[in-house]
Amino acid sequence: MTALLTASIAYFVFAFVATMHDKLMARFPATAPVEYFPEPEVVELEAPAIATASRPVFRPAPVVASANLYRQCSIRQLKKLASQRKIKAYSSLTKPQLIAALA
Repeated sequence: MTALLTASIAYFVFAFVATMHDKLMARFPATAPVEYFPEPEVVELEAPAIATASRPVFRPAPVVASANLYRQCSIRQLKKLASQRKIKAYSSLTKPQLIAALA
């Protein structure tokens, strides 16, 4: 008995859904499918402009410190500054020689 009742309910539900689907399709005709993931647009980029001679180039001014400031630095700091300024043979120089070379 329950199998017959379940089958008849399922048939009724299916018939109802099919009828409603047909009515909706008649009222709202199918349109073109919506493209949910469109293809990305290809954009060609131009090459970046190259700096010309007429355009000024920014270069920061070199920092010049006084000898008194260098006297407060350690030899390790002075050697690091000398290497950054590309002073030749800085590793064998003494502190007063490093100060003279940097100043």
